[in-house]
Amino acid sequence: MKYKLFLVLQLFIINNIFSNNIIFPSSDPIYVLIRQEFLRFHDYSLFKEYSCLNNYSIKKYINNSIYSPSLEGKNVFVQLLPKIKLWNNKPQSEVRIWASAYWENLSIMVEPIVVSNPYGPSILGTNNTRIFSSSGVSGRLNNSIVRYQNDILSFQLGRSPVWRGNPWGTSIIQSGGAPSYDHFDLKFNFNNFQLEVLAGQLGSENSIEGDRIRRNIASHHLTWTPKNNKFLIGVGEQVLYTGINRSLEWWYLNPAVPYFFTALEEDEEILDGERDNDNSILFIFGQYAIKPNISTYFEFIIDEYQIKNESKKKYPNSLGLKIGMDGLYTIFEKEIYFNVEYNKLDNWTYIHGGQFTNWQNRDHSIGYPYGSDLRSSQIQLETWVLTNILLSFDWLFINKGNNNLSTYWIGEGSNGLLFPSQPESNYNLIDFYASYYHSIGYIKMGLSNNIFPNTIALGNTINYDQNLNLYIEIQLIKGFGLNI
Repeated sequence: MKYKLFLVLQLFIINNIFSNNIIFPSSDPIYVLIRQEFLRFHDYSLFKEYSCLNNYSIKKYINNSIYSPSLEGKNVFVQLLPKIKLWNNKPQSEVRIWASAYWENLSIMVEPIVVSNPYGPSILGTNNTRIFSSSGVSGRLNNSIVRYQNDILSFQLGRSPVWRGNPWGTSIIQSGGAPSYDHFDLKFNFNNFQLEVLAGQLGSENSIEGDRIRRNIASHHLTWTPKNNKFLIGVGEQVLYTGINRSLEWWYLNPAVPYFFTALEEDEEILDGERDNDNSILFIFGQYAIKPNISTYFEFIIDEYQIKNESKKKYPNSLGLKIGMDGLYTIFEKEIYFNVEYNKLDNWTYIHGGQFTNWQNRDHSIGYPYGSDLRSSQIQLETWVLTNILLSFDWLFINKGNNNLSTYWIGEGSNGLLFPSQPESNYNLIDFYASYYHSIGYIKMGLSNNIFPNTIALGNTINYDQNLNLYIEIQLIKGFGLNI
């Protein structure tokens, strides 16, 4: 049985004891198993969680017979995850430590990360990555959160990745792949609906004059999943607003008032000679289970859309679209997990004329990881060739234009701009590997020409070589529990 892998990793041997509110970060190796379980059954209640690794989802997939009785009753779990990847003629080493604990409905989690240079900016973000630069490493707290949760509402305060739409890392709304940011997030559950309100602060920037530009973010959205769990639909909006030491704007916390009302009421912050400093995006996403193991999904965002004829002549629309299909298919008695998708982001999607209002955080795209002004196609396949050997294939083709997340907005009068804008670049990114899992971790070996998504999103690929190279990745796993 494929899920014998749970018996292999020490993490899964002791997970079951934390059947209440233990929080798992998306960096944990259990992520791949939860994703496969979702592709098998498409349980859309996952979309109402803070993370696809929330314990509410995990506890359904852990067999009661596989945990250690000696650890029963513990409410604290600590996990050490050192990793090294040999590639690009320069090893990438990384150490993550995360600790999670719960008391009744209250839970906390912290996760510091240390990575070797020069990979700090691509993994952690450009700001605040020189904490340990004298030692040749960079560090940051990726997670540091407190959460209260019951059947009606849940509240989260602190720093963690945020995702909207597709939970598996490629959403064009908020992918969760950008550096985490500090926020508070409130969710209300009623019948088959969930209403979520979020407000947070992104990494700050400095103006030419040396002023600190504070960058804030807010969002609210409504998700509906019918009782038959055959499909879900979500609608909402999000806004990125900036200014010199600009504080939290309370009107962005009102879940019943659309953000564009701030423009109608002239509450946006305007700079002389600049556009407004509030960049809002409307979004809708959905997924439909054709059968339990096959589903289709979509995401659609509106960054700019011109309604008046006069505006249509001056400004182009800035939209984004994702369509895809995922699931589990059996061929010759072999189960194949798959995902196939197409993305299209217009020339100026995510890019705005305000002061540091492009849709990025610490030089990483908040939405689609590879940025805007592109179209892409992706195929992902994986199968267990043995109970402890996973074979995976990932192919991503990107047709990318010249605009990137550091481009200054000059959209006025650009209706005739070619898509993608010129000069354009093509990327064929391939990752083909086999992973062997053991009780102390896993070892992965493969061929790849992948690069960090933020490199493409920022247009820093002049010296990129698309030849396939061999790499080896070793991940160790050590966890223990205690009672406080």
